[in-house]
Amino acid sequence: MVLQVHFRMHNLELIVRTRKGNQVYEYLRSYALQDDFLRALVLDYTHCLDVRTGFIEWRPLTNAWTSSSNWQMQPDSRGNNFLVQAAIKLIVIRSPTAKAVSAVLSPLEDAPHIHITINCQVEVLEVHLPRLELDFFVEKDALCLESKQFRAMLVDADQSLGTLTGLVSKPVLLKANDATRNIIIPNGKIEFRPDGHHVLVHVETSSAHHVQFHLYQIDNQLGRLVNNGSLKSKLFKCYLHAMTAHCVTNELTGKTGTEEALHVLATASTWSFLGLEQREIDLLELIADLTPYRYYYPQHLRVMQEAKRFHRFQNEPTNLPEVVFAGKHLLETATIRDTTYHVQEFGAEDHTTAHDVVYPAKDRPHSGPREF
Repeated sequence: MVLQVHFRMHNLELIVRTRKGNQVYEYLRSYALQDDFLRALVLDYTHCLDVRTGFIEWRPLTNAWTSSSNWQMQPDSRGNNFLVQAAIKLIVIRSPTAKAVSAVLSPLEDAPHIHITINCQVEVLEVHLPRLELDFFVEKDALCLESKQFRAMLVDADQSLGTLTGLVSKPVLLKANDATRNIIIPNGKIEFRPDGHHVLVHVETSSAHHVQFHLYQIDNQLGRLVNNGSLKSKLFKCYLHAMTAHCVTNELTGKTGTEEALHVLATASTWSFLGLEQREIDLLELIADLTPYRYYYPQHLRVMQEAKRFHRFQNEPTNLPEVVFAGKHLLETATIRDTTYHVQEFGAEDHTTAHDVVYPAKDRPHSGPREF
């Protein structure tokens, strides 16, 4: 049977209808659904209104002209409209269930990207995060979200981990049978803002179509976060430790965030690499930006100094760019002054008195023409 496509202009809006036998579909504009449905269901599908039944069918963009067993909006026995696909029903994003699940997973994903469905046959609530390619589920009478990718691991009710204080984007998973704990941190642009006497750190991923993530195991015996062994994972952890640093030591590591970041940078595994990817260079550049650039002001007097942050790494795909040591003398003097606040192996060993000079007190008489 031939598929007919009809076009019509109505108030500067193009209307598209298809006819195949007795079936007539009208294609709806996606902007009309933006505030009521999940982001992927709006952008990755075409929306076809069955003129005869009033049902709306969600067709994938790869198969937009034919009808099959796709998502369909149908009314239930109470007259409420739901998006269903066979025995699976999509939970409305404004429902109490969706809000509760989104609140639990908010450190990992934004609410418009959290797909929540219920399988009516087996009575299981399923949660799909398409950008991260992660899935969770809640069985009947269960109280916690369980991961499909990381078997037997639940979203821990205790989200504290004793380090990375201030980092928001870090859901903690718990394996109930042996108390193993992992954290998932999405990979993206790291943003921060002041929060009282500390900072809040957030990983921004709203504009990304696909989001990678880092998985770290919490090792309470050795007091560390165990990465997957890649350089990218090490540098990402290093930068987060530095960004969440405080003068008080962390409960997990026994070090401050700055000390832990320096420890990660000094390990042999961090120095063992064949080449650098662009993301790794970007992380090195971010870490370098944490060190202020110091120079004399005015430069010819060498009396006062000014400090500012700058980029010290060029964007070379495989080689470490050359570091520019501008204001080297000021950097050395700042290092000596800061030894007061550091411990051994993390700056205290740089203390020296080689540059100390006797300060002439102002309250003592000096011989000169103005003396009586």
